[in-house]
Amino acid sequence: MQHNNWKKIAILSILIIAITGCSNNSSKKQSSSQTKTEQTQPKKAAPLWNNSKDKKLGSYMKALGWSWNTAFKEYSGHGSMVTSIGATFPKDFSKATVEDSKDSIGWSKTGNGSKDYNVVAIYDYDNQNAAIEGHQTFFFAFHKKQPVVLVSDTQNAKPIIKKSTRKELNTAFTNMAQNKKVTFPSVGNMKDVHPQADSTQKSDDNDDAEVTVTDPKTVGIMVYQNAASFYDPSTFSEGLHLYTLDDGKYELDTGTAASEITYQIQGDTVHYWTLDPDSGESIAEQTKKESTIPLKELVSKYYSTSDQKQAVQHAVSLLQEQ
Repeated sequence: MQHNNWKKIAILSILIIAITGCSNNSSKKQSSSQTKTEQTQPKKAAPLWNNSKDKKLGSYMKALGWSWNTAFKEYSGHGSMVTSIGATFPKDFSKATVEDSKDSIGWSKTGNGSKDYNVVAIYDYDNQNAAIEGHQTFFFAFHKKQPVVLVSDTQNAKPIIKKSTRKELNTAFTNMAQNKKVTFPSVGNMKDVHPQADSTQKSDDNDDAEVTVTDPKTVGIMVYQNAASFYDPSTFSEGLHLYTLDDGKYELDTGTAASEITYQIQGDTVHYWTLDPDSGESIAEQTKKESTIPLKELVSKYYSTSDQKQAVQHAVSLLQEQ
């Protein structure tokens, strides 16, 4: 009887050891399989382009437009953009040839797309009346993860795209992509001009898309148009004088007290002050009266078409800061 008990105990011990071994082997296999899966799972590529860099490029292109006496139209990343060369992007990338090769090109917000050239920004301008003539569309892209600026100046809807030869533009984009210091264009006697990025004109399908303008110089030109009936920025060849006052207001004039207009931007409303002819017989005796106008109304009246935008930006480039 005792012998049988020992036999049962021995068999039970063997079973326990076997079960434990299987459990350990199963855990090892599961751990090994998990490690192998983690090792073979592809890592997500870091973005080559982001919103911060995009805003900096927007500021740079606005300043460049001022220095060229023109206004760039920027693709917002949504819908489509009809350019001055007659092409519509990003749809017409499928028709484009790049550097006379069979390389593909397409839109990619981060620069990590599947094309040979992954475009992160598009800027277009129609510059017939400016110092630099022509129609040009600039494409800021990544080719084999390296930044490159492309350009098209063809006059049909099948764009021929080549690498830009504008050294300052190539250098600026490369430095932005690599988080290095960027030297902005000079405008008139102003060096290294940094306009606000959100004041850059963005366009989708047409020029009727809502545009938000916050740059005080651009707003100032529109206020001056609204308040001074004699002022037309498209024909005015001399720049206005711009003063920044200690109380945060701005002042514009043509060099005379009668032409002086003071303005201030407060949220979505612009306050401006002009001489009140009923307050005194002479200009020296007259006081200023305050008026207000919604910023959206200013934009609607003076910054809603391509011609208006170009005229305003030309006037901004001629501003003489005191």
